[in-house]
Amino acid sequence: MRAEVTEWLPLFDTALEHPTPRCALGVIARGLLASGVTRSDVLELFDDVHAVLEANNRHDDEDAVLDLLDQLTGWTNPELAI
Repeated sequence: MRAEVTEWLPLFDTALEHPTPRCALGVIARGLLASGVTRSDVLELFDDVHAVLEANNRHDDEDAVLDLLDQLTGWTNPELAI
C-alpha cells in the first residue's frame, strides 16, 4: 500500500472540506481497512498526511486527522474506535 502521500492528498483534501471532516476521514480509514490495507499502513498514511498538514500550518485540518489517529489507535471513547 505504501504510496506517496501526495497521491492521497486530493482525497484527504476533499474529506477535510466536507461539512463533517472527521466522519469523512473515518470513511477513508474504514474503507482502507475493509479493502485489506493493514492498520499499520493506514496509521502510517494518516501520520504522513498529518505531517503535510502541519508543515502547511493547516491546524484545523491537523486536529481532524489527529482525532482520527486517536480513533485508530484506541485513544478515544470505545464507541468511536475504528
